[in-house]
Amino acid sequence: AVGLVEDTGNTKVPSLGKWCHDYMARQTHVKPASRLATEQAVRNLLEHFGEERTLNGITAGGADDFRKWLLSDGRSHRQGHKPRKLSG
Repeated sequence: AVGLVEDTGNTKVPSLGKWCHDYMARQTHVKPASRLATEQAVRNLLEHFGEERTLNGITAGGADDFRKWLLSDGRSHRQGHKPRKLSG
C-alpha cells in the first residue's frame, strides 16, 4: 500500500508522534479553544495509529478507517460531515 506522504529517500520520514509533538510546539499563535481542539485531534490520531507509525505508513485506507473510527466511537463532533479537502 502506498502512504499518504511519499518517501523521497532524501529525508527520514518522521513518526506520527514526533510530527504531532513538533506541530503542537509550533502552534504558539492559536487561540485557546483552537489549541484544545487540535490537542484532541492529536490525541485521537495517536490513539488510533500509534506514536511510532511513520507518516508515509498512513495509507488512504488507514485514513478512511480513522474517520470511521471517529464517527463510530462518538469522538467526532462533526458526525455526518465529510472532511474538507485541502487545496494545494
